[in-house]
Amino acid sequence: MVGHFDNPLLRRPPVEALDWVAESVGPGAEVVCVRRLTEGRSHANHVVVVRDPGGGEQKLVLRRWARPEWKSEDPDFTPERETVALELLGQSSVVTPRVIDVDADGSACDVPALLTDKLPGDPPGQPGDIDAFVSQLAEALPAIHAIDGEARTRLPPYRRYYEDLTAAVPPAWACKPDLWRRASAMAAGVPPAGRECFIHRDYHPGNTLWSDGRLTAVVDWTQASWGPAAVDTAHMRWNLAVGYGLDVADGFLAHYRRLSSDTETDQRYWDVVTLLDVIPELDPDDLPPTWELDRFEQYLNSVLER
Repeated sequence: MVGHFDNPLLRRPPVEALDWVAESVGPGAEVVCVRRLTEGRSHANHVVVVRDPGGGEQKLVLRRWARPEWKSEDPDFTPERETVALELLGQSSVVTPRVIDVDADGSACDVPALLTDKLPGDPPGQPGDIDAFVSQLAEALPAIHAIDGEARTRLPPYRRYYEDLTAAVPPAWACKPDLWRRASAMAAGVPPAGRECFIHRDYHPGNTLWSDGRLTAVVDWTQASWGPAAVDTAHMRWNLAVGYGLDVADGFLAHYRRLSSDTETDQRYWDVVTLLDVIPELDPDDLPPTWELDRFEQYLNSVLER
């Protein structure tokens, strides 16, 4: 197992990174507390408490592109990209982090970094009211998708994580390999026509914050893109199906379609593509529990039989 000292995503930010945070706040500011927030795929996220000369304190989030492989595997998912997305989101009703400073090339910090304010709320966990949960997740999307203007030219176009979605299909753990072959054949087809717009690209419960059953913010915009609106609904659906069950995924889509004009989109195609796109991420030597793998397969079957 990789320990804290071996994993760059788990290590405490070095002195130069914390000095950069303090300098970004203003003269005389000092860092008084640091705690790890979440372990991301490419980011080391920490809450940093900064005290100004007058004694006032503020909580900030330091996102550092600390995984060495990100430059070769995800070179376009940059701090600049997230900064542009957050600037564009400033015109929407969706609550998102406010950018304090950016070190795009890591020349001031130890690695490329983004500093934002700390928004209230926590990841959702197990909601008490599942219908209110999915309805709020659905209600946030139309405002995101309505962002236009510069978004088409300032954000990169949507791309799959993996161009070849047949490489890991069927996965070795599949109980119904023919199901995965059918999905692969569908994903190899021409994408259906549908509305393109500003999309989060990685929209799922873990990238939302909640307080007392209310959605307080949507975070982690590194992958924001210009692409099919159905990518966001599809990405959310497989996450809900695996984490909360098939009925929850279907309930989310029903709520979204009551709020949006995207009722004619071929949701099945994007449901399949976004699911297949995550399969290569599953480490064969460290697979999720069997019940979770079963839910992947149950969800895929529900999509293909819809």
